[in-house]
Amino acid sequence: MRRQSPDNIKTERELQLALKDLDRRWAAAHSIKDSRRRSKEILRLKGEVKHMLNVFKRLNRSTNLNDNNDNGLWNKMLKTISSWFGIINKKYKDV
Repeated sequence: MRRQSPDNIKTERELQLALKDLDRRWAAAHSIKDSRRRSKEILRLKGEVKHMLNVFKRLNRSTNLNDNNDNGLWNKMLKTISSWFGIINKKYKDV
């Protein structure tokens, strides 16, 4: 699956596909035997998730300023990513 830029995610379905891809990559990163490579890969994935959160926060603020109706969608996406990130951190505690 091609990695999708957070700027191009416009629907919940695209978000779910991106999170499924991240979940698959996160599991693959945890299966790496070398601890140094594993931690570098996990830190890189955490950076991607934080970037996604920042993009959606920025989009949420811009929709508030424009008085757009997409505000509910961006809030839902923010909550979905935040809860997914919390679940992943609890699932893989060793890093």
